[in-house]
Amino acid sequence: FFVVSNFFIELGGAQRFGAVLEPVCRRFLHAPAACSAALVLGYVGGYPVGASVVSSLYGRGMCEKEDAERLLAMCNNSGPAFIFGVVGGGLLGSPRAGGIIFICHILASLTVCLLLRGGSPASETGHATPPYRKPGSLAKDFVKSVKTAFESVLNICAFVIFFCVLLSMLEHIGAIGILAYLPETALRSAGLDASCVRPVIRGIFELSSGISALRGCGSAATLMICSSFLLGWAGISVHFQVISLVCEDGLSVKKYLIGKLLHGVFAAAYAAVAARFVALPAFSPSAQDMTSHISMFYILSFAAAALILVIAVKTARGIKSRRGS
Repeated sequence: FFVVSNFFIELGGAQRFGAVLEPVCRRFLHAPAACSAALVLGYVGGYPVGASVVSSLYGRGMCEKEDAERLLAMCNNSGPAFIFGVVGGGLLGSPRAGGIIFICHILASLTVCLLLRGGSPASETGHATPPYRKPGSLAKDFVKSVKTAFESVLNICAFVIFFCVLLSMLEHIGAIGILAYLPETALRSAGLDASCVRPVIRGIFELSSGISALRGCGSAATLMICSSFLLGWAGISVHFQVISLVCEDGLSVKKYLIGKLLHGVFAAAYAAVAARFVALPAFSPSAQDMTSHISMFYILSFAAAALILVIAVKTARGIKSRRGS
């Protein structure tokens, strides 16, 4: 996804997206038209592709600093492949549950967009649609995209490994139990199930570890609510990944952190409402089921990346034809 999204931006895809979605982007996001690419790629690519696209747009002068800081909170979202394949299929044993969680995730993100979009549309603050970028060699753009993506993936892997080791250390010394003591006591006093508290604490630090630890804890509705919160919050590990991508740009992550906390709260609230009206399967999938649904995650990821790549190539051809005319 990093290779494809970087290639997409290098080929001028943000300008083409902006030309198509300009009215929606200006009226809904109150941001320059090219920022619509960050929103779309952020929904499809997963963490932290959206933040990477925002950094690229800001570095190319396609949006102002204030726009970029707001976009970080709006565009850095979990991808449908992870939600359908790992959370829906692997955790809840139901792709339909994954679809419900994905809808709640998108609705929560759009709610954050409305809350953080600013006071007036971009067209009233003097933003102009950036000119079409003249593409260079496809080979050079692809090589540059791969090199940039490899650096980003190294950063992601480093933070994931660090936080997985940190969580193991915290578990070993009993720190997770200390953090979970008050919430567990409060829930048990209220006669509620407290089995999800420790997995949620793990997920607050590192998303995938928390989602994995949720397996078999509580009812399907509880799992849906807790996983929705974790997907919206994304985890401290993802937040440091975002900081590593935007720190050189001088962008503040204050609005981003506020936005992700709101995203988690709204996603959990929407999931709680949905759980009251949708019948969910009350079982934990077997290891074989988990493997098959995780395979679905990779298939969906490949399909989404291939779709973006096709759009990127068509974008390059469209810009080339413009130059020829």
